[in-house]
Order: sequence, then structure tokens, then C-alpha cells
Amino acid sequence: MKKEKFVRICLLCIAAIAVICIAPSLITGSTKFLIVLSGSMDPIMRVGDVAVISHVAPETVDVGDIIAFKDPSGRENVIITHRIVEATEGEDVTSGLSFKTKGDACEDVDQFDVPAEDIVGKTVFLIPFIGYLIHYAGKTMLFLLFFIITPAMLIIVDEMRVMSNPAIARKMVTRERKKERKKRMKVNYKRFFSIFIIVSIPFLILSAPSLAKCGTIKDMDGQELKNEGLTSCVIVSSTTGKIAHQVLLKGNATEIGTGTEDGASISSAPYIMPVFWIVRMASINPFLPAFITALIPGLIISLIFYPVWHIDIRKRRSKRR
Repeated sequence: MKKEKFVRICLLCIAAIAVICIAPSLITGSTKFLIVLSGSMDPIMRVGDVAVISHVAPETVDVGDIIAFKDPSGRENVIITHRIVEATEGEDVTSGLSFKTKGDACEDVDQFDVPAEDIVGKTVFLIPFIGYLIHYAGKTMLFLLFFIITPAMLIIVDEMRVMSNPAIARKMVTRERKKERKKRMKVNYKRFFSIFIIVSIPFLILSAPSLAKCGTIKDMDGQELKNEGLTSCVIVSSTTGKIAHQVLLKGNATEIGTGTEDGASISSAPYIMPVFWIVRMASINPFLPAFITALIPGLIISLIFYPVWHIDIRKRRSKRR
């Protein structure tokens, strides 16, 4: 089996598995996609982001979780996404479980209680900026015309032109077969890694000060943690299971208290990725956000330079002749 066919089969299998895993939750409604329309959760969720909400049992959510719930004022099709700051269990069966919530960008706690039955789900992922595209596409027919209808019509017309003329169809099939037989792919690994190292240097420089701050730090009470990097950074601290985050501008400092003898787990990363991603990765490993910021952008840019490190052996042979 050719390598190209093997790669295509693998990609199709991955796509099929993703569809099988995601489709049922979308059909049943256990997973929802909500467009962020206000800045009450800034900076972890910005206007235009899409929040992925997964249905969970109200008993499983805890203080610090970001939940989506129905608007207490009764407005239909309005869902609010705020962070839980307090959970209260009623004294009797009628009162039940309720939550106090607050927006990260708001100074005061919400004046209402969120009953357990009003919870839509918990925020499990965030897709940045795509909400603008979805919102604009739904409001503007011009977007739909130029980016969906027009390309589809051009493809249909071209296919009809080819199928209506058997001679053209045969020529195209023969041409594609010849290309498949003659085409040989090769990767210049030396060139690829050279590009990767060059484009990764700026991100390594940006991430180095953050990497130096990551880890478990003890005796931090009363001491300051300063952003000595070249850009703004996100500081994530975890003490006794509670995670807090803040964005530090260049040169600014913040005070972090451990509150325990074991110290605090500190994670820092340049403010390049969404804050939501940084916080979730920091909960896995404190070094992960800075490590991803240092390496992944360089890898993506290197892949974009595919024509540079990709070699077509067929073309090289024709030149030698």
C-alpha cells in the first residue's frame, strides 16, 4: 500500500471516530455551542468566542467551575455563562441545591441564585473568534452568497461541463492516473528542521521567562511575582485544588499566597493562546502552557512552509534530463 493512501485512510478513520464521538452528543443536545455576546467573563472568555457546553449533573459541579444557566429573568433563548463562587444546599427538599455565580470581569456577585434545574451545562472548551463568523453568517445573506452558494455553484457547473463531454472526462482521468504513477514525494528533513528552529526562536524567547516561573513554589506569602517577559503573560496558581488566574501586563507584578505548607503550583505562559486553554493545560501540568507556546506555533508555521521542505522527485528527474 502506498504511503499516501495509508495516510488518507488514517485521516478518514480519525475523522470517522471524531464524528461518531461528537455526533450523538450534538443530536441528543448534551453538547451545545454558545456564542459569547458579553464581556462579563473577560479575559477567559471574550466576545466572539464560542463556548462548548457539556451537560453535567448539578451535583458534580463545584466552586470555580464555569456553568451555563437559563436567564433568571425568564427571557427565552438567553443563556448566561458565569463562574460558581458558592454552592448552597437547602435545608429541605423544596429549596434544593442552588449556586451563587459571578462574572470574572464583574466586581459584584450576581444578585440572584441559580437553582440546579436551571443549569444547562458546564463549559469544557473554548473556540476563539469563530463566533464572529457564525454570527455574521447568520445575519448577512451576502456572506452566504459569496462564501457558500457561489463556490458550490462553480463546482457544480464545472462537474457538469466535464461530464457532458466524455472526451474531456477521459482526458482528465488519464491525466490524473499519470500523475499518480509519476508522482513521488520526499521530505527534506534537514530543511524542515532548519525552518522549525528558525521560526521557533522568537516563541522560545517569549516563553523562557514564563518557563522559569513554573513549578511548585513555597513560602510565597508576601512576595511578588513579576512579569519580566517581553509581552503580557497569564499567571495560573493552584492551591488545595483551587485554581486562580490573572493577566499581567509587561512589567507588572502580583502577590501570590500559598496558604498551605505544600506551597502553590504556579504556571505562567505568554498571552498568545486563549486564557481558557492556558488554565486547562495548567491544571494538567504547570509547565505545559509555556511549553506548548514555545513549540507548537513554530511547528504550525513550519507546516505552512510545506512547498519549501517538500521535494517532488519527478520534477528533479525531469530537470536532470
